[in-house]
Amino acid sequence: MSLLTRLLVLVGIAVLPALAIQIYNEYELRHARTTEVRDLTQRYAHFIAAEQDSLVDGTRQLLSALTQLPELQHANAGGCGVVLANLNAQYPNYDRLAAFDVTGRLICSSTRARASDALELSLPHIRTAIADDRFEISDYQVRPDTNARVVDPTLLVPTRV
Repeated sequence: MSLLTRLLVLVGIAVLPALAIQIYNEYELRHARTTEVRDLTQRYAHFIAAEQDSLVDGTRQLLSALTQLPELQHANAGGCGVVLANLNAQYPNYDRLAAFDVTGRLICSSTRARASDALELSLPHIRTAIADDRFEISDYQVRPDTNARVVDPTLLVPTRV
């Protein structure tokens, strides 16, 4: 074996463990970073889900309280519209507050009547709210005028005429 070959083998024996240690350290560092990012993502997801649950619960409570108002229960369109408009001004997160009776007739709204009011009654979450007499929320939707992502909460209002 030549001197050059012996020298290369000696350098290889000295360098290979250092290279192996460097590869192992890089692997461990990558694994630690991946774990850290995954944990951070899960914490954010839990935080966002908790915030979303809180908003849904608040909406459910607001709608449940609204069903108890005499203006809605007695289908008083004039008084009902004023109450909903005032509430909508206090809660700007809601696009619109509106009450429909079980036949699909618009009782009152926080905004002017829309051409799409009749179409809204065919939406799955509204049909479920009417059929099952319970609180329902739509899937995320994109508003065509603002491109904002919104959900539409629905609760049946028992009216007494």
